[in-house]
Amino acid sequence: MKKYIDKKGFVFDLDYTLYDEYLYFTAVFDYFCRSENLQEFFELMRKEFLRSRHLSKDIFRDVLNGCGLNNETNEYHDVLFNLYTSIDVTILPYKDAVEFITWCKKHGYKTGILTNGVVAAQQNKVNCLNLEPMVDNIVYARQAGNGREKPHKKSFEVMAAKMQLSGPELIFVGDNPRTDFSGAKAIGGHTIRLLRGVHIEQLDNDFIDKVIEDFGEMKLWF
Repeated sequence: MKKYIDKKGFVFDLDYTLYDEYLYFTAVFDYFCRSENLQEFFELMRKEFLRSRHLSKDIFRDVLNGCGLNNETNEYHDVLFNLYTSIDVTILPYKDAVEFITWCKKHGYKTGILTNGVVAAQQNKVNCLNLEPMVDNIVYARQAGNGREKPHKKSFEVMAAKMQLSGPELIFVGDNPRTDFSGAKAIGGHTIRLLRGVHIEQLDNDFIDKVIEDFGEMKLWF
């Protein structure tokens, strides 16, 4: 098995790479349905989320449309979005992800999280997961500039600079073939796809170096 002796750090995507995003949205939908007295829509909202999430550009609008709950005032949409950015809920990262990050620390590798999305929401997820103390650096890609979220290489460059490592010294781990890998390859990084979450049915592409089903597989390569 090849040893990646030239690598000095790991960068992880957040949603579906370090935890199950479905759990976070389930908490949002549960709170929303209870607070708006719409409990009969809870299961349908979860189903609409799973049906739409992998391609949606406005998941709350799509879920509300699927449930027949959208309206001209966008009241429910605004409530859901506010919950999405601020809900206080305890959720756990994947067990194997925690074990691997702990392994990285033990073996002297730097660690970071690079995540797309609404910054306030992604920060809230990190807080709910208690991930900040676990890694060395976190970059919210939207802060890199308009249109420079993953897969744009700028967000990957910002991550590498923050970690004080070059692209070729980094391994990028993600779950979404459309966003998580091409920018990493553009700066010379190594890429690993984790087969989990809503993007699991998407085909691999030439920007993906290896595919794994569990973080434990990576320990064998170092």
